[in-house]
Amino acid sequence: MTDPASVSHAIDTYDTPAFVADQLSYLVQRNAFSPKLEREGVWTTHFALSNNASAAHTRQIWVVDPTPHRFDNLRVATHGLADEITAQLSAIPGLVFLPFETGRQYDLILASPATEQPTDTVSTDDVGADKRSKSIPPTQLPGEVVAAFTAGTPLFVVCTNDGQATGAGAQLASAAGFQFAGMVGSSRASWMGTWFFVRKHPVYDGLPVDRAMSIEYQVKGSDSNGLIVSGDGLEIIAAYSRDHDRKIGAGTFAFSGQNRRLLFHRITGMHTVFHRRLLSNAIQYLTAKNT
Repeated sequence: MTDPASVSHAIDTYDTPAFVADQLSYLVQRNAFSPKLEREGVWTTHFALSNNASAAHTRQIWVVDPTPHRFDNLRVATHGLADEITAQLSAIPGLVFLPFETGRQYDLILASPATEQPTDTVSTDDVGADKRSKSIPPTQLPGEVVAAFTAGTPLFVVCTNDGQATGAGAQLASAAGFQFAGMVGSSRASWMGTWFFVRKHPVYDGLPVDRAMSIEYQVKGSDSNGLIVSGDGLEIIAAYSRDHDRKIGAGTFAFSGQNRRLLFHRITGMHTVFHRRLLSNAIQYLTAKNT
């Protein structure tokens, strides 16, 4: 096994099982112990026959510290967060969560719009395209939250569905002065793909970047979408598209300008460990000047 520093660690050598006709797989060893995966980054396993190098097998393992940042009683106002987001945030040390109240001072506001019930209760149409998510009515953040953002408090918006993303996207575009042209759209049919691709950025530090989001992220295509945004001060961190579409939208984007800092995040369905790391990174990114 090779660790993230390219140091090799021997595990063991085992006898090759005897060949059995028409048998596809063989047990080589039970309870084979690897080194402790104590270093963050990519570890690579190597498995090979001593007399046949062409039969070697390698596999990458991503080791992620989900809470690398330590905050010192950072005051975080919250509004409307889903239970699963609240649970992930609770494991990040050094944060003091407070319900948002108008007129109070906070280091960061972390908010989600309310969620309305979808008007279409059938999840897919006759070709397997998503119907339910696009039928969720748009909802927006309270005006007081947006006012605090425009006054200079960093804002982290987390959207778990398209209704939230559509409403808050339009609302914050108006408040911050960038352009929002709707959503790219979800998968067109059950056999057509959607994908996110992500670049190196502090918000995705410690996670696979400069690539399409693959199996490590475990993001479901059926619930994916992206916001079509443009304008000065915008930084697209993770982008989205789908089969048979030239449009590219944002899954995660940042805005800064006029003493305002915003992070908008739509890709909430990724693996819990990865997403907790992203939340920790995002809070560090938005509040770096205060920590």
